[in-house]
Order: sequence, then C-alpha cells, then structure tokens
Amino acid sequence: MKISVVIPCYNESKNLADLRARFSALPLFKAGEIELILVNDGSTDNTGQKIIDWANQDGRVMAVILLANCGNQRAILNGIWVASGDGIVIMDADLQDSPESIEKMQQEMVASKAAAVVGVKLNRYDNNRLVSLLKTAATIIFPLKQGEGDFCLLKKELAKELLNIGNPAMPFRVRRWWAAKEKKLVYFPYRRSQRVAGSTKFNYKKLVKLWWLNFKGFYFSASRQEEVFKHNIRHNIRK
Repeated sequence: MKISVVIPCYNESKNLADLRARFSALPLFKAGEIELILVNDGSTDNTGQKIIDWANQDGRVMAVILLANCGNQRAILNGIWVASGDGIVIMDADLQDSPESIEKMQQEMVASKAAAVVGVKLNRYDNNRLVSLLKTAATIIFPLKQGEGDFCLLKKELAKELLNIGNPAMPFRVRRWWAAKEKKLVYFPYRRSQRVAGSTKFNYKKLVKLWWLNFKGFYFSASRQEEVFKHNIRHNIRK
C-alpha cells in the first residue's frame, strides 16, 4: 500500500531539517512506500526554496509551490490533487503529529478495512481559549469527535472525493466528515508532541474566519468549487 503524505507548509523553514530527518529514518520511506508531498503555501521565508532543494535531491519528495498564500485548507487540497498513493495522509509540518504513527495508521486501516483512520488528540500544547471554544462549538454543530484534527489516513478514493465538496476554504475536518459520513471510519488516539520550532499560524482573526466557513462552505455548489480549484492548480503548481 503506497502512501502519499501531504504536508502544507507556511513559514516552516526552521522545522524542515527535523522533518527530513524523521522521515528519512522511517522504514516505509526507506522502502519507497511513501511519497512525500510538501506544499509551500506562499511562505515569506525560505521554506519554498528548501522544499525545492529537498525534492531535487530526493525522488520520493514532490514540491508543490503555491505562488500566493492560499490558506492551509487550499494547500491540503492542492496536495491531494497531485497525490498518487493508495492512501493519503494529511499532517502538519511542525512535527506535533508524529511521522512514526503513519505505519500504525496503515496497519489499522488494513485490519479494519476502514475508508479513513482519523487521529484524535489526547493532549494540546496551544493553550488558547478561543481555539478551545471554537473547536467545542464545531463538535456540537457537526458530529466531530473531541480532539479530532486534520491528521489522518484516507483511502485514495475518499480523499479525491474531498476535492468536489463545498468552498475550497472549508475546514478540512468538516469536509472529511461530510465525505465519510456513510463510510467506515476508525479513530486513532495519539499524544501530540511540542512544536520543534515556531508557533501556531492561527491568530484570532483567522480562527474566527475558519469557524465561520464551517457554516458558509456548504452553500457553494460543487461545480463552482471545482472551477475555482482547477484554476488554482493550473496556475500555481510546480513540481
């Protein structure tokens, strides 16, 4: 089972060396069973160049360079668009989500025959009251599990379905819930690590906007969403 790992990156220059070291040590990566897709989301530091350099040095790595900051949700969709694996992992670049968990998630998917294995955080290091409030609200409005985040392994067919749901800026976990609500989904409890470097990219304004899109996103037609997304891909992607 080949796995594509999609990692959106915005000003993650300080984390990339550790990210590279951790993936380089993974047995699945060494065996060529992981395709690593790094999506530079219009970073203002040298993240983009570091990603390109890594991809040029390692054929298992793909660099996707967005020419502007399109937002975390669109960056994830761009990565899914080009992914070729039988399963697709979504994870952050800051290593709070453990690359070592990918093999365990793969084993869980094979054993359970689930369409999705979704990470559920048992702890948090960002003690932000607004974050907690908005996440709690989201679990009430949508049937999301407390602690459910973006970290997951999706079967390719399910992941590709996400491309045609709602507004391109719709929060990923809501989009995933909508696509998977009639499919088998299993949860993968895990403990997050502290960030290797940097801090959260979500300020209060971005968090409120993201929460609002939980509601607004479903009112965009699938056809309009696809039109916007394809335009973004055609003009903004480089390999």
